[in-house]
Amino acid sequence: MSFLLPSIMIILVEVLIALVRATEDKEVQGGSDVTFFGWRVPTWIVDLYKHLGGFGFAMGIAWLLADSLKCYVGSLRPHFLDACQPNWDQVKCKGDHNEYIYVEDFHCSNDAHAVEDARRSFPSGHSTYSMCGMIFGILYLQARFRWHQQQTAPKRRLRTRQGLFGAIVEKIYWLVQALVPGLQALMFLYALFVPATRVLEHFHHVRDVCTGMLIGGSMAVFGAFFIIDIRA
Repeated sequence: MSFLLPSIMIILVEVLIALVRATEDKEVQGGSDVTFFGWRVPTWIVDLYKHLGGFGFAMGIAWLLADSLKCYVGSLRPHFLDACQPNWDQVKCKGDHNEYIYVEDFHCSNDAHAVEDARRSFPSGHSTYSMCGMIFGILYLQARFRWHQQQTAPKRRLRTRQGLFGAIVEKIYWLVQALVPGLQALMFLYALFVPATRVLEHFHHVRDVCTGMLIGGSMAVFGAFFIIDIRA
């Protein structure tokens, strides 16, 4: 969801912008300077590659950081004892003076894969991916419908020369632009909802989801502004 939703959104928005450009005069449409074996690559394909590539790079780095920390740092999930199912008959909880001691020597009776996963609480991968995907999506919508509006919006001076198709495309564009703030709010709420559920369902501690959100949000900003320069 955190990867698929922004990817589909980027594709649909770039197709919409391409349709807007297709209704304009040739001299207004312009074109890209990118060629591939002598073929001039259309602008919408260049833009699609740029934004999907930047998003994929950000998600990839976020996954790499989160998974590396899980392997090298990790921590016990809140439900570790349930996942471990230790043999309590072999666990010594009190010392020689009847005081409670820290148990280091214990054996889990549950499936080895479940036990290994229960040791990988820090940081939260779901929180990382949801925050990275949604923040990048929010920045993408802001760029394409606000910062780049002069390049992406229908040219009002061409309205009298547009046919029915052009008029429909123009109305769709302005409708989507009007919905952008609401979409951005929903995406941000989803980015917060996922970490909250991980804590409520006892899969992560608060520190796990906070760190994951920080990693994901940082990588989204890094990918948007430092890899593809989304404002350009």
